[in-house]
Amino acid sequence: MTHTVTRRFYDPERKLVPATVPRSLRFVETNGADVVEEVMTKFMALYMAPQAAIDQMMKMPQEAMKEGMAAWNKWYEVHKKDLAETGAPLGKTKTVNGKGVSDTKNEITGYTVVEAPSHDAAAKLFVGHPHLAMQGTWIEVVEVTKMPEM
Repeated sequence: MTHTVTRRFYDPERKLVPATVPRSLRFVETNGADVVEEVMTKFMALYMAPQAAIDQMMKMPQEAMKEGMAAWNKWYEVHKKDLAETGAPLGKTKTVNGKGVSDTKNEITGYTVVEAPSHDAAAKLFVGHPHLAMQGTWIEVVEVTKMPEM
């Protein structure tokens, strides 16, 4: 399921005609003006790390942590047009089920939400991401879908 975002390209000279519009773009006409809307989907990136990687990071010298944060900030700057939500680190986890609430652990350490024309395009945004510099880490990219109408 895709979400239309408000990235519009005005085409007064009709250089982008429907036959030449890429699949992630939609040609529309509004009040006689030709407009092309980019059709984007939101994707949530989950930063994953085993406990060993988290322990290793916590033992890093302060200077190395600052360098790591600088790399993250650079990634955010390069990809700012793709970001729907910067996200944040995540803390401890609780599980809620039919028996109640309990403490639990998982390997999710943070998240970011991006917009991209396809799942592959979204995943490619994270190739070389600074999170992957820590041994044993990975990033899962999940499509955010619309709730079905009831």
